[in-house]
Amino acid sequence: MFDLDTHIQFPYGGYGEDHDDRAELVRTATGRSAEALGGPIEAGDVLLIGDTPADVAAARSAGFPVLSVSTGRSTLHTRPGRRGRPSGVGST
Repeated sequence: MFDLDTHIQFPYGGYGEDHDDRAELVRTATGRSAEALGGPIEAGDVLLIGDTPADVAAARSAGFPVLSVSTGRSTLHTRPGRRGRPSGVGST
């Protein structure tokens, strides 16, 4: 909408156009960060912050800790079961 991508280069991150699988987006973001920083990224270097059950599941699938925040339609009561359980929980 604002064409920010024509003015700013983001060397980090995984974006929706990169992959349909959110866990792959996490892996893509980690790979890009490692390349930009010139070294490996370990699981302990990452904290994924998400506001949907899919974000939590993606972080878990990729092997990273996740902080689940209630900012959107998902509440703590709609979070998935054990596999999707976040490392931490916050609300706004």
